[in-house]
Amino acid sequence: MRKNHATMRQHRPAMWRNRRVRLGGVLVAATVAGASLLSPAGGAAARAAGATGGAPPRPGTVTADPNGRHLATRSAGALDRPYHLARGVAAEPRAGSAGRHTVTIRGVDRDGAATAPEAELIELSSGVAAPLAWTGTALTATVAPGDYTLTAAVLTGPDPFNPTDITLYAEPTLRVTGDLSVTIDARTAQPVRAEVPVPTAARVTDRAAVVQRVAGQVLTSYANGDADTTLHALPSRTTATRDYAFLYMAAHAEPPAAAGSRAYYLGFPTLGGIPRTLTFAVAAGGLATVHARYLSQGVPPSGPGNRNELIAFDTVPFTGVFGLERPVAVPGTATEYFTATGVRWRGNLFTPVGTHALYEEQTAFRAFTPGAATTESWNAPAFGPSVQVGHGAGSLVVFANPAQTGQPGRDALPGTEGASSTIRLFRNNSLVGQSTQPLYGEFAVPATAADFRLELTVSRTPTASRYATRTTARWSFRSSGTGDPLDQLRQLPHIRATGAFDLTGRAPGGSAFPLDITAEPSGASVSGLTAQVTYNDGASWTAVGVTPTAAGRWRATVNHPRTGHNGYVGLRFTATDGTGSTLTHTTLRAYGLS
Repeated sequence: MRKNHATMRQHRPAMWRNRRVRLGGVLVAATVAGASLLSPAGGAAARAAGATGGAPPRPGTVTADPNGRHLATRSAGALDRPYHLARGVAAEPRAGSAGRHTVTIRGVDRDGAATAPEAELIELSSGVAAPLAWTGTALTATVAPGDYTLTAAVLTGPDPFNPTDITLYAEPTLRVTGDLSVTIDARTAQPVRAEVPVPTAARVTDRAAVVQRVAGQVLTSYANGDADTTLHALPSRTTATRDYAFLYMAAHAEPPAAAGSRAYYLGFPTLGGIPRTLTFAVAAGGLATVHARYLSQGVPPSGPGNRNELIAFDTVPFTGVFGLERPVAVPGTATEYFTATGVRWRGNLFTPVGTHALYEEQTAFRAFTPGAATTESWNAPAFGPSVQVGHGAGSLVVFANPAQTGQPGRDALPGTEGASSTIRLFRNNSLVGQSTQPLYGEFAVPATAADFRLELTVSRTPTASRYATRTTARWSFRSSGTGDPLDQLRQLPHIRATGAFDLTGRAPGGSAFPLDITAEPSGASVSGLTAQVTYNDGASWTAVGVTPTAAGRWRATVNHPRTGHNGYVGLRFTATDGTGSTLTHTTLRAYGLS
């Protein structure tokens, strides 16, 4: 859970609001108008924050100057590339002083104004970033002869943190044999964009990136666009002698509506450099369709949900992942189209509810099949508990979650708002201790193997949800420890149940309602499953028959009463797994009843 909280913070929309440009080497941390952001040293954002020059690092070192620059570690290596210039760039070799040469980088923005670009100049053989000094409308660096890679962005508009346009330029190999002047004219650049079949699905967010491997390290430079910031780029000639790629990603969508809207999540990789054609056409046959349902948890959200998709490019294995986001109506539905070839996706949803929020993320990347259609639900019941334990050398830590959603392969973060909990740990039938910290416990135990029993009790009165108001659960398991317990975290078996709930998490009363039940984590050999339901917050329970449908999967049919219920259904599951571990889960108000 601790790692998941970090993931949640990473993907919240405010994190990227002012991070328009990032170049993959020397970065300067600055704060302007209360926004934390990253920008290359010597660029416009650094100048706005009052940054000055600094000394370059030696290979294999990490340094930081008093102004906050972080000079990344680089390792030595030898790469040799032919020199070439992208379209729109003029190079003027000039005589220089013996042994060292001056590289001058100038920019012209989309409006024709001279400006110093954001830039990064890195020596290919060592990976060391050359210090760039700002001199009015230019950047200068004094460097030794050799081959360098230059990545730059020309910003248009008075605010460097919210420009009206970002023009990307990349020179895979800049060969320096004398003084050199490079001018990057954004007026000659092409717009970077995608064309989608639905014209009412406008661009919401997009990102253009240059990813390359230099001296054994992957460097990523990217620019973020949205409705207020357009993206342009200058095509480059290609390189095939080292890892180098241009990536374009875009989210297009119709305005969010409860009755349904259409959206696109798209990814276009190009190996070797920035391509000559920067308008990417969407082939309908190459897309997969997802019918998405966005549920509330019985409480109306205070604003649109933020729907983010992380994209991994299978055809560019040396790169990391990127994110695309768009607003969605909660509750509501949408038809979403995904690039289905050469990429994988992993989604999350952040839903504001007053001063609190609901967050859910998929735990693994999913690959789509072109032309295929699937259905995905978010914030969907039935809600129930899960727990992670980490057994290290001398301690065992517990992270509890009382309100996982019913969807397999998801991790929800309900937060501790309105929650009180007790976690009790037994070792070989002897009580080790108990924790009343919200949803967390740490216990001193030997590293030697033993039989453990974990008991969890949680009461909740959250303002963001009407569900999972009380949870009790018990797990028995065998464990031994080594190293740091946080490095040994594993999910104990738990049960998920889901069905055809409405957009507020309710099932119809007075009818038979199928529940699809899944044991997690995947591969857990769970057997002997039993199920019970309650319609009066646990005053009485009724057994429900379950039928196996596959390994770790069952189907149960619950006959909901038309009357005589409190508007909710509680669930209780018991099971064992192949290791001898047992579990019992009880959740009051696991879902609603209409």
